[in-house]
Amino acid sequence: LELEENNIGDSGAKALATMLPHNNTITEFVLDRNNIGDLGAKALATMLQNNNSIESLSFFDNQITDLGAQALATMLQHN
Repeated sequence: LELEENNIGDSGAKALATMLPHNNTITEFVLDRNNIGDLGAKALATMLQNNNSIESLSFFDNQITDLGAQALATMLQHN
């Protein structure tokens, strides 16, 4: 799923997070340059803890700070 440069922001990331927790077909998730901040990163991290099919994830050039990065790092420990 490649959604780069769509300016989805935190609200779009949260919407994706509610739709994808039990997905078993998407293996690549690209959200580069989407103005996603810590709230969106946290929502996606929570979703990804329950997703076993996504093998590649890209958040290049978003607005994620240490808080969002910590949520993603914690998700990686559980996935």
